[in-house]
Amino acid sequence: MARWRHDVLPRSVISIDAHYGVDHSATTVMQNGLLEMFNQCVDRLSGSPEMLCAFSEQFQGMKDEVMGKGVGDAEHDGANEHVITNLLRVPEETEGSCSNPQGIRNKGCGTNRRLVGPGKKAANRKKKTPRQCKTCFEFVTDHDSRNCPSKNKDPAP
Repeated sequence: MARWRHDVLPRSVISIDAHYGVDHSATTVMQNGLLEMFNQCVDRLSGSPEMLCAFSEQFQGMKDEVMGKGVGDAEHDGANEHVITNLLRVPEETEGSCSNPQGIRNKGCGTNRRLVGPGKKAANRKKKTPRQCKTCFEFVTDHDSRNCPSKNKDPAP
């Protein structure tokens, strides 16, 4: 990656400070400065494998020295919370609350209704209209005076 961006853009554009939303606290500025110095050294030494190897050994020695001292171990002893706190910039003790959502709102504005087609209307209508049977005088759809059940009831002789 370094050879593609080598001397193409000025360092001020590549710098982390040129990005939006960067934290400008003293610790973050120091961390960003250290990362920039390391990247500059690696970019400068990328053409010479011997010097890059020597730089790697020096950096490994510094890393072993820092890790051997136990600097910052109280904060990092298996504590993912500390890492998340630094990342989000939110104190650990904050307690969130969540409420149930409001009711479901269906699509549409509610002023217009769906148009019902003639086929759907015909299916909703009854097949026959009720008519009055002249024998039993009831409004029915299943018989008339010709086949009325009360007419067919003849007394047995």
